[in-house]
Amino acid sequence: MVRAAESIPANLAEGYGRGLTTDGARLLRVARASAAELESHLRVAELGGRLPTADVATLVERTRRVRALINGLLRCAAQRGRG
Repeated sequence: MVRAAESIPANLAEGYGRGLTTDGARLLRVARASAAELESHLRVAELGGRLPTADVATLVERTRRVRALINGLLRCAAQRGRG
């Protein structure tokens, strides 16, 4: 869970640093996939009783918001023909 969470901002930063290029968009997709992975880990932790449902709900909502923002960045890259 920690690795997935740490991967999101790391790949966003690297992708942003490369600009709206094909490789930058690839890194944004990696960040989006890490966010999806994090959500999965959160759900598993909830089902296993390791995290309270209320905490998971808050974290999942935040994770989904991050994915929505990444999707917006990817749409922008695609409009420029580099996604």
